Amino acid sequence: MLEKNTVVLQSAPASDPETSFMMRAALALLSIFLAAGSVLADPADCARASKAPVKFICEDPTLAALDKEVARLADLAATGSHVTSAQKRMLALSQASFRKTIAACRDAKLCLQRTLVERVFHLRQGYADVRTKDSEGISLGPFAAACAGFDGPLAVTFIKSDPALGFLAWRDKAAVLTQAVAASGARYAGTFGTGELQFWNKGKEATLDMPGKPTLTCEMQGDG
Repeated sequence: MLEKNTVVLQSAPASDPETSFMMRAALALLSIFLAAGSVLADPADCARASKAPVKFICEDPTLAALDKEVARLADLAATGSHVTSAQKRMLALSQASFRKTIAACRDAKLCLQRTLVERVFHLRQGYADVRTKDSEGISLGPFAAACAGFDGPLAVTFIKSDPALGFLAWRDKAAVLTQAVAASGARYAGTFGTGELQFWNKGKEATLDMPGKPTLTCEMQGDG
């Protein structure tokens, strides 16, 4: 389901410039095709989906919204004015790796959600063009948060799904958080290690509560 088409391109003879040009164009289009697109190739896939993970994503509004956002960002990354040929190739490879990870999740919602959220973060972090049309999507960031006493920079991505999600990344660690009830500002909470991690945000002010650690005061500093 994830890789329905196999394309075989024969090498063009060096003595035929026109054919060689057409082949290069075809390769470029193939690169874009591989880079863009969601796990759900088209809306009709949901109607005939019978196997995980496509069926599970179709049946879960939050996962479907995340999948749609990944497709939107990947398309912006592949067709943006700042993307280089090398970046397009890397994008195609990373999208293929992402789809394999999704397939391995099968119908485990937490695995699917984390994989989709991480993909949103990596696309937003790695390709400037994906951040040019935020009004058309549901994701923002990553923003840099400077937290006094925290070891290293903290990147924060927000996703306006239902429920809303937050993604925190630092060093080689990351956490997916779900927006929770808060009297003021926005509070995101989720399991991290053996405890709960909480991130409170109100404008440029934020606090970070790590399991077993004192509360840290943070300042949001714009794009990460």
